[in-house]
Amino acid sequence: MPFVAMWLSSVIARDQAAGFLRSDCTVADVYLLVGALSSVIRKGGDRARFLDLLRDQLST
Repeated sequence: MPFVAMWLSSVIARDQAAGFLRSDCTVADVYLLVGALSSVIRKGGDRARFLDLLRDQLST
């Protein structure tokens, strides 16, 4: 597993254990969401709104 994925996995596990992050969130989900944010930014979308929605959906 690449270094970034290992680090991200540990961050996800820590936040899940602390009750800050949904229990079903994975490294693959984070990569997917970063790609979606990139698309929002490239297309001139409302990135603040996207991040607000994202935060609400990922938190417990």
